[in-house]
Order: sequence, then structure tokens, then C-alpha cells
Amino acid sequence: MRRMPLPAVTTVASLFSDQSHRKIARQLTAHIDEHYYLKAYPDVQIAGIDPAFHYVKYGWREGRDPSPSFSTSAYLAEHPELLQDQKNPLLHFLENAPIEEGASPRNAAEIQLIATELDAVFYRKRYAIPADVDPTTHYCRDGWRAGLDPSPKFSTSHYLLSNLDVRNSGVNPYWHYLAAGRAEGRSPKPQGGWRYELLARQRPLAQMKEDWVRREAPPRLLSARKLAECLEDACAADHVLISIGHDDYRSSAGGVQLCMALEARSARRRSVDYLSIYPWQSWPTLSSDTSDPVIAIVANGALLGHARSSDLVAAGKLVTLPDPHLVIHHLMGHRVEHFIEFAQAIGQNEAHFWLHDNFSLCTNYALQRNDVAFCDAPSPQSNACGICVYGQDRQRHLERMEQLFGSLGIHVIAPSKVALDYWKSRTGLSPKSSRVHPHLRLRRRAAPYSGTPAQEVRIAFVGLPAPHKGWPVFQQLQSELSGDDRYAFWHFSSELSAPEMHHVPIHSSADTPDAMVEALRAHQIDIVIHWATCRETFSLSTHEAIAAGAFVVTHGGSGNVAAVVRRQKAGIVLEDEAALSAWVAEGGLLSLADAARSRRSQYRTSFKYSDFTLDLLALEGRS
Repeated sequence: MRRMPLPAVTTVASLFSDQSHRKIARQLTAHIDEHYYLKAYPDVQIAGIDPAFHYVKYGWREGRDPSPSFSTSAYLAEHPELLQDQKNPLLHFLENAPIEEGASPRNAAEIQLIATELDAVFYRKRYAIPADVDPTTHYCRDGWRAGLDPSPKFSTSHYLLSNLDVRNSGVNPYWHYLAAGRAEGRSPKPQGGWRYELLARQRPLAQMKEDWVRREAPPRLLSARKLAECLEDACAADHVLISIGHDDYRSSAGGVQLCMALEARSARRRSVDYLSIYPWQSWPTLSSDTSDPVIAIVANGALLGHARSSDLVAAGKLVTLPDPHLVIHHLMGHRVEHFIEFAQAIGQNEAHFWLHDNFSLCTNYALQRNDVAFCDAPSPQSNACGICVYGQDRQRHLERMEQLFGSLGIHVIAPSKVALDYWKSRTGLSPKSSRVHPHLRLRRRAAPYSGTPAQEVRIAFVGLPAPHKGWPVFQQLQSELSGDDRYAFWHFSSELSAPEMHHVPIHSSADTPDAMVEALRAHQIDIVIHWATCRETFSLSTHEAIAAGAFVVTHGGSGNVAAVVRRQKAGIVLEDEAALSAWVAEGGLLSLADAARSRRSQYRTSFKYSDFTLDLLALEGRS
């Protein structure tokens, strides 16, 4: 901004003879930080001019700030008439915006300006702000410091990371953007979209692990001998299936957990004992090969107790289990070496291993380089692994997987041919056998769905709102079409969703395995967006969408999602996000919804879950 020329020092006396300016300067002296003003504007100090007087006569017109807590340019942007009337902005503010006790002029100015732009509905729902708390005040006092976003159109973390001057000044980033940054052309969100934003937030793997640590003490632990006794008491059937998972299938939502819950239900029906072993401390990787994690044991749906992983091994040497069989659904949080020792202790040298995802290929089960882009499982010595936060652990991860496959006869089970073919093309592991066994099968029959279609096209996202599942693409689509009343957006998940769309809390379980299908049908969903950035090995949500009579929109790199959509002729497979945008602009959503409704008027799709590992073992107990 161009500065007005300062008068020569010899004219200082004549300046102070300006009684009008001197009177206003006296009024404002308490609100002008002299130390700040002289340090920020050394030309004033050199000229020997009183800071208050200088601000009143020259400074505000030059866009100078009287203190760190009041922005002249921001206030003038809100009140442009002051320039025309030659009214001092700080004086106007003090006269027209009474300050609450303990508040500074900028505090009140921030709230006043931000209140006009902050998306209160978005902010309140996204961050669970209580009804008696004003969202604007919350953001100004606490929210921005915690990295919360005031609207879907502004990223607090991005603005601070990309504007060093704002970060160093300690001012509210959203206020700065509204007051000055927007006019200066500063970016409110990453120009590279959601991927850049994720990358900007990326942290070292060690720090991510630290965030997973449970802060409470572990529960009372069983000794090896007591655990052996409990296992013998719990396993009285002819056969026992010992299932290894990454968390409690009875309460956690997710595809793997649902598969285990249904497998446990099938075991009860077949009179087979079902033991589930999972880590008490959930963990994003394998447990360290020097650790002794606490594990939980669930027997036939009831918690048996907790013990150290090493004590499970010791208990295995003390107990005799009836015809034990091992199945690995997931190894996250487990110490592989202890599992091998436990298998050998109970006399088992084989195990079934499900390819629910690609955890056997990388620490990151979705094969997401830095949680941003699909990596396609390159060599662990590649540059791609070298720049990835998961790369540092991958070599040791693969060595431990090789130890598992080398110590036991592993029978690999893939839920789709797509998954098995991909795994074989990328692994160096040698299984004893491998086969495809789908989680469920779809069947179409001539029987129309009941109900009248909604007026608007109903578009949904099903399941966990995670980047690798395509949530950011769905959000972007909703944002672009938010003003078009031809479309309505829905989210079906146990996770809290964005406030700008309908949210249906839903959780499928062994008792209600078709809950998601029924919910999608009940709400007459026409289209499900499943823009997975990983290669899905099966995708229950895709099958649920088709079973509910919806069509699916995806892309060619989504693994079994694309394969199912093509095979069922129930949707469209596009090339990339640019193709998606072009397709939507050409009315693709409208025509696809018409096609889905046309099929619903003629056919109904049913589905039947498998019995999972029990189908392959053909175990039957005494009824």
C-alpha cells in the first residue's frame, strides 16, 4: 500500500496544533499500542511523531493498524462508507460495537465478520457443538487453534501451513482470509484438492501409532494356566474354529467384522465352537516382534478374558482342544511370531488366510502411498516406498509375512477372482493352496420393488467416510450439485457424516445382516457412489447397493467394485475424476437413475451370505 509522505520533523509542532486530531488521539490512546506501532512502522519513530496522533491523522488512511488486535483494512472493508466520510475506523468501532469485558477490538471484529460467513450448520454438526454454544464464538476462541474448519470451503490447517506470515502473526486465519486474504488472492483450500490436503496433514508412522495408544490400564490378565482352563471349559464341541481378527467383531462396524460375525453365527448353527482372538490395543500395523501385546479371547460370543500373547502360547501347550482349526481374518495388532508358536503348540501346522484387503502386501492394507494415492505394491526398495511413511516398515513387514507362510501351510482364500489374481501378481509369498470363495452371491428375479420413486434423484455413499473409499469425491460431487433440487445426497453409516446431507445411522450385524440393504431400499436410493482409490477385494457395500436396487458409479481402478458393476450391468465404470465431472455435466446421474428405476420396476435382486471358512472346512458337530 502506498504510504503518505511523512512531514519533516520541524513541522511536528504544527501537527499538534490540529486540535481536532489531538482530541480524537486522546480518546484512542488507550486502544493504540505505542510499542507495537513504533516497531511496526519505524518511519513514525524516526519522524518523532506521537503514535496516537499519527494514526488518527495519517495511519488509518494508509491502512496501518493501531495494535495487533485491530485490523484497519478489515474494518474498512466492512464499512467502506468510512473512507468517504473520512471517519476513523477505530473510533467508529468503539462507538458502535461495545466490547464485552475482557474482549479486544479485534476479538469483537473477528466475531462480527466471521459470523457473516461461517457455516453454522456445518460447524455445529461436524464438530458436535452443543446447542447452547455459538459456533462463531467457538471457532474464534478455540476452533481455529484446534484446526477446525469454519465451512466446507475453508481449510484452517491449509491456510496456516501455506501462509507463514499469518501463522507467525497468531491471528485467526479465517478472519485474515475474509478481511484481506481473499482480496489478495490467497487460497482458502488446497489447490490440489483433497489429496494435497491429506498430504499436508501427513505425519510420521511413529506419531500415527502414538495416536492409537489407549490411555487406560489393561484389564486384569489371565495366567497361562488359568487361560488353559477357561479354554477347555469353553470348547466342548467336536470341532473348534479359532479366528484371528483385528478387533471385536461383536461391536465394531466394518466388512471384516461382519464376515466374522456371520461366520460365528454359522458356527453356532453347525454346533462348532468359535474362538475369536483379537488385540486389546487396536493397532495400525503388526505388533512389534519384541512386544507382548494383550489379547482378548471371545468364546462363542462371550468374553472369556484377556491375557498376554505369550501366555496364549503357553496356554496352548497346556490345553487339548477338540479338532482345532485356524483362520486368519486380520493380523493388525498381532505379533506374528506368537501366532506361529501358538499354532504349533496346539498341534496345527496349517491355517486359512483371508484376503479381505492387502495387508499381506504392505503395512498400509489399502496400498495407499502416504494415505493419498494407490501405490500398486511396488518393490520395497523402490523410490515409491522410500518417500512413503509406510515404506520404512514395509520390508520388515514382508519378512514377517514370509515367516508366517514359511512356518505354516497357509491356504489363501480370496473373496473374488479379481482379488486373488492381483495378490498373485504382487506377492512373493507361497501358499499351500489358494481359492476364490465370495462372501455372498447376488441373484436377480422377476419381481418389482414396491413404492413410488422420489421426485429427486437420490445419491448415496455407503459405509466408512474414508478417503480410500472415495468419500472426498462424493463430498465434492455433493458440493457441486448442492444448489440443484433435482438431486438429494445421503450417507448410510454408523459414522457421523457431513451436515449438508441426509445421514442414516446404520450398522449391519450377524442378527441384522441385511440392515443396509433394507435401509437403502426404504429410502429409495437410486445411485451409490463408490469411488474407491484402493483395489477393493470384494466390497460388501457394492453388493448391498445392487441388492437394494441402486446402480453404482465407480472407476476402473476400484478392483472388484468395477468387476461387479460390469458383471451385474448395474451402473457405470468411468476412467477418472475428470470423466466423472464430464459425465455428470452431461446428465449422467439423471439417465443412470432412470435406468435403475426401470430395472427396479421389473426385477428384485436377492442375496445370500456364505458360511465363510466353515464352507471350506465342512465342519459339522453333534446337534
